[in-house]
Amino acid sequence: IHERLVGSEMCIRDRLIPNIKRLMALIAISLLVLGGIFTGYSYYQDILQEQQTSMQATQNDPNRLYEASISNALISAGPPGSARLHQWRVLFDKLPLSVNGWAAKTVSCNSKQCEVQWTRVSGDLNDFVSTLPEILNGKINFKLEKGLAALDLLTTHDLANFSKVEGLTESIDRAELVSVMHAQYKWGSLLQNISLLPKSNIKMTAPVLFGNSTASIDTLNKPLVKGTWAIEHELWSLPDLQIPNFVIPETLTIHIDLKANLNYKLEGSYYAKGK
Repeated sequence: IHERLVGSEMCIRDRLIPNIKRLMALIAISLLVLGGIFTGYSYYQDILQEQQTSMQATQNDPNRLYEASISNALISAGPPGSARLHQWRVLFDKLPLSVNGWAAKTVSCNSKQCEVQWTRVSGDLNDFVSTLPEILNGKINFKLEKGLAALDLLTTHDLANFSKVEGLTESIDRAELVSVMHAQYKWGSLLQNISLLPKSNIKMTAPVLFGNSTASIDTLNKPLVKGTWAIEHELWSLPDLQIPNFVIPETLTIHIDLKANLNYKLEGSYYAKGK
């Protein structure tokens, strides 16, 4: 009996040894598989992080952001050349210098409207309201700062109510813009010629980056720049002004003195390639 028990124990031990080896092998294989899965997952996470970083960098790329906004910015700037001057001229051709005892004092125009300030000479409010031409579509406001006797009137005229002129819906063509030096030579030369006229005054500023970008000109591939200018002179010289396609008139103010000359101040911007 003792020999049988000993033999049985040895038999069981012999069976357990390979089972343990098999188990250890399975554990080792499992660890290798888990290690491979972990390594693969870590590699996947690294790739995903690189892609996200790359996408974020692309989204924040100053050139991409600049290019995405510059087209709308150019459209918002308005029409280049003389189109806006011609649109203002449509109103001026219909505007009387005096209305039944009231005299036009200043005319101030922008891209949307013109505002006319009238000073009282002899007429009253009824005289003005009843005589102002309906074709002007003027909205009347009072300025009482000087008192009722020396009352000034303001009429506002929406340019959308007047006939449109050719080129008014156009915008600067980026492809046709010239270099800063060429723009300053061409427009600056014309301003210099105007400065030779008696009682004239001109101004031209150095250009800066155009658009809403916070980047610098050096970091952008295709930057556009914008400078400002102004002309002051007697009104007779305004119709002869030749405005190139990289220049935009923005505001016009006319000072009217019937005992002297009519003077104007025209202001705007010029545009060029920054590189």
